[in-house]
Amino acid sequence: MFNSLTAVTGQVLSDETIGFNVDRVKSSLKEHGVANEDLDREIAKEREVFTILYKEMKKNEIDTLTLQAVKKDNTIAVNNKTNRMAVMAAETPTIETQRAALIALYNSTNGPNWRSKTGWDVNNPDLSKWYGVYLSNNQVYRIDLGGNNLSGSIPPEIKNLPYLKELRLDSNNLTGEIPKEIGELKQLQVLQILTNKLSGPIPPEIGNLTNLEYMYMSQNQLSGSIPPEIGNLKSLKTLSLGDNLLSGSIPPQIGNMESLIDIGLTLNQLSGTLPVEMGNLKLLTGLVIQMNNLSGSIPVEIFNMKKLTTLALNNNNFTSLPNDSNLSTNLIYLYLAYNKISGNIPGNLFQSNTLRGVDLSYNLFDGTLPIEIKNCTSFYLFKINNNQLSGNLDFLPSQQNPWYGIDVSSNKFSGKVPNLTTSSSLKVLLIGANNFYFNDFVNEFSSYKATKTAFSFSPQAKTDTPKTITVGQGKNIVLSMFENGNFHPEDTYQWFKDGVEIAAANSRTYVLNNATLSDAGTYTCKAYHLIPDMSPLVLEREPLILNVLNCDLLTGKITSPSEEFCISQQSAFTFETTAANLTYKWSAIASTGLALDIPPDSNANYAYTFANPGSYIIKLEVTDAAGCTANFSKSIEVVAACVPENVCISQPVNMSFETQSVNLNYKWIIKDTSNNIIEEVSNTTGTHYFLFPTLGLYHLDLVVTSEDGCSNNFTKDIYVIDCKPCDYCASFNLVKNEKYLVSGWVKEVDYNLPNLQVKNYSKSSISISFTDISGTDIGVPFNFHPSGEIIDGWQRIIGEFIVPNNVDDMKLDLVNESTTNGKMVYFDDIRILPTKGNMKSFVYDQQTQRLMAELDENNYATFYEYDLEGGLVRVKKETEKGVFTIQETRSGNSKNDTE
Repeated sequence: MFNSLTAVTGQVLSDETIGFNVDRVKSSLKEHGVANEDLDREIAKEREVFTILYKEMKKNEIDTLTLQAVKKDNTIAVNNKTNRMAVMAAETPTIETQRAALIALYNSTNGPNWRSKTGWDVNNPDLSKWYGVYLSNNQVYRIDLGGNNLSGSIPPEIKNLPYLKELRLDSNNLTGEIPKEIGELKQLQVLQILTNKLSGPIPPEIGNLTNLEYMYMSQNQLSGSIPPEIGNLKSLKTLSLGDNLLSGSIPPQIGNMESLIDIGLTLNQLSGTLPVEMGNLKLLTGLVIQMNNLSGSIPVEIFNMKKLTTLALNNNNFTSLPNDSNLSTNLIYLYLAYNKISGNIPGNLFQSNTLRGVDLSYNLFDGTLPIEIKNCTSFYLFKINNNQLSGNLDFLPSQQNPWYGIDVSSNKFSGKVPNLTTSSSLKVLLIGANNFYFNDFVNEFSSYKATKTAFSFSPQAKTDTPKTITVGQGKNIVLSMFENGNFHPEDTYQWFKDGVEIAAANSRTYVLNNATLSDAGTYTCKAYHLIPDMSPLVLEREPLILNVLNCDLLTGKITSPSEEFCISQQSAFTFETTAANLTYKWSAIASTGLALDIPPDSNANYAYTFANPGSYIIKLEVTDAAGCTANFSKSIEVVAACVPENVCISQPVNMSFETQSVNLNYKWIIKDTSNNIIEEVSNTTGTHYFLFPTLGLYHLDLVVTSEDGCSNNFTKDIYVIDCKPCDYCASFNLVKNEKYLVSGWVKEVDYNLPNLQVKNYSKSSISISFTDISGTDIGVPFNFHPSGEIIDGWQRIIGEFIVPNNVDDMKLDLVNESTTNGKMVYFDDIRILPTKGNMKSFVYDQQTQRLMAELDENNYATFYEYDLEGGLVRVKKETEKGVFTIQETRSGNSKNDTE
């Protein structure tokens, strides 16, 4: 997709020239997960990178041939003069010996088939006439036989050319190993044997070439590891070993090569980490180690090399970059594509305004792009495709910047695409496989299509999020696309159910009224934009899976620890049911229908503090695990001030919290009228005993916290009074020798076992005893125990007794026979009446004076419930089998069910 660069620069370079091995590049791309259908495109991108790097290397490379020509009359002569004694002492080979070495080279490399072999004759003593041989002071100092169809191997006799400064045998068909004798060419400055078929290891003797400045061995079949002796080459400026079979790790001794300007190790099998010692190469401008197996973190020392302008480490297995704050770069080209680098892209990578080329594609980068990219006003090529980056594209350049190619495809970018229509230099814009909608670039689309050499925008990721919707029959369901509102008025739509088009479903929303079981299925929607025609892009929303259930009746009721509700105090409610795995939506509704409070989904407990007196409804929508819902409500009256509960001084008071929820923590806080904390206790039992020390008003705050950390507050006012027994209680007299009934209701609660359920209460009773005028007991006390069904937690006690003839006083005791702490007994509606008599009692609301309950002669209650306007809507009857509705009245105007 970036393959137009060579045409733009006016020069087409062959793969061989730039060192681009198509087969090995293709293999490396496959190893990094590039799909077959994307290979051609990615190979073109890699060729572009190789081209850029080759041109950069050539721009920085010193023309050694010209340099040597300038030095020929001076340097060689000086070297000969200064080294004459050493050469004589070593008995350096004569010109005849050098001729013999050349003849050995000719014979070993199939001289008769050379492309040019002018002058190569054993009978020709004038070596200066031999093709490719250069002399200075009658000594061979340069051999240049590049591209001359040499085959065979380099002979060991090469050592007999001791004055040789340049050996150029590149672009031939040489085979075999590099002879170790090459290490004896102590004056060698240029070794150029690239683009051959040499194999085997690099001989460690190469480290003896301490005058070597340029080593070109790329595009061969060299194997084994890079010898650590290479660190001895402190004069070396260019190290080119790319496109070989070298393996093992890069030796740390490479950091000793203090004159290095360029390193090329591309297309090998090097492994291990990048040695931090490379940071010692203060003159290095190019570090190119593409397509190897290097791993680990890229050392920060690499990014702090002040002269480094080209860093190409793509197609390896690097996993991380150093911390952002530690980077100090002056890069022009940065290529880290096809690695496994994760995390955020450091902003300091883009602090240089000379940065021209960046390729970070095919990594694991996430997060948003650093804003520092806007500093890069000289960008030419910017590739960050195939990562996990998100956010918008606000980092893109202004219209005046000279960007040529931008590839942000295969990420998670979204939002408005910046307007780049007037940027004449920008020819490549690839934004496909992100989260863009038609509306994000529809206004610029036509211009991009007309002016960009390459403009890729399709496909894009699916819109919205996948959902599973589970509802009961009869619900109205609204399905929609572009739920975030990012759509264009000209977008068109088509809905599908289970992959089949739904007729006439061509809107952004699709409504299912009164859902039935047959409506269940998987729904998707496709969106198109035809004016302008933005095909082939088709946006499809993530699937909506609809489940429609035939729901069973969910039963339960809303209860409250107290039926007294007043303003400025928290009112608490609990949903009691035998069903499990429920979700709850509570709300408090005023008489006007206004929702005062709709908290997020919570649990079975709900609390709200009312600000004003009046009639209210507590509503609850309960949803079970299958998605079936049921609605419940409770009408309440909130008064301006609640009457405090009276308790007796100097008597222990048991305070308890009634709930069906488990695993709760409680904090009990008791305050006096000055808001001083009298006691603060935390426990998990839901009960607390307290002995109030003085008369007066007290305030109880209870904080209840569930396992997930959710808390509710409950309050209650308590008035402590002096409960003095009456001195004379003679207003109630019994007729002697008459038969009487005693009855009442009892509830036993064990706060140590809050979930314990029993069929009969066994620790409670009503005891009646008599004494004569002398205070002596008359007979045995009558003891009456509970019997019958337990109704809403209460069990009835009933019995008969006869009043003795000699009675003077009667005593009635309410008995708790339990010896266990926390076992409480509650009594209610205690009655004594003749067996032939009849008694009814009535309960009225103290604020509205409405009849709330009527208790018949058998202690069974009839309950009356009213609507917000005071109309009677329901009558319930308490029986030995439970509480049943015996009358219900509903009225009101009909309305459509829109739920």
